[in-house]
Amino acid sequence: MAKVKQILSKVKATSLTYYNLDKRTIDDFKKLYAYLKKHENKDVGEMAIKRANEMLKEKGRYSDYVRKYKAMEILSTSIRH
Repeated sequence: MAKVKQILSKVKATSLTYYNLDKRTIDDFKKLYAYLKKHENKDVGEMAIKRANEMLKEKGRYSDYVRKYKAMEILSTSIRH
């Protein structure tokens, strides 16, 4: 069993993440990150961690924002409460 905090540092926003985005999109990203930060000690499945890592490695196809946001969505839907 893995914890959310194992991958939290990888999805943290950088200067590239918010490049060319509107305020609403940036707020959505921040809310999802805050949700994961709130549940950082909860368990997630190994497959969710693996899939999120694969998403983060997709360099050419997606922007930094999309890769990180999709990885956070994968984690947020697989948190075991």
